[in-house]
Amino acid sequence: MMTGRPTPSAQAGPRRLVMIADLAEQLGVTARALRHYEDVGLIRSERTTGNARAYDLETVEILKAIVRLRQVDVPLAVIDGIVRQGSDPSVQALAIRQALDAVLADKKQALARVVALIKTMDIRDEGGPTTAPRSEPPRSGRFMRSAESAAAAREAG
Repeated sequence: MMTGRPTPSAQAGPRRLVMIADLAEQLGVTARALRHYEDVGLIRSERTTGNARAYDLETVEILKAIVRLRQVDVPLAVIDGIVRQGSDPSVQALAIRQALDAVLADKKQALARVVALIKTMDIRDEGGPTTAPRSEPPRSGRFMRSAESAAAAREAG
């Protein structure tokens, strides 16, 4: 669970920090993505003596959650809202569930549009056209009429 935006700690003593390149590799994202998450205020990094970015373990956990949410297309603005929920796990769990439900609804609508377009374009389950193949590609006008019909069917249905 995300526990809110981490702040650089004032505690004395060594803390375990993960360097940006190592963390990017571990998470399967680019260092640029991690810098972007920092630029938009989702996380904060610390700086090493060589001025390289490094992340404490709390931030690493937040980044793991951010990456998982981004992998399913949760927008950064929504993730920001989740992070701002604070450290109450039940509140964050509810916010995450609502975000995932919204993404799922969007994906179902997109899938319905694809299915409608396929049906409108007379494509069989096997993936081929229902009419004999043409020796030339279809004219764009016919294609556009098919796409417009699919859009109209979607809006009517």
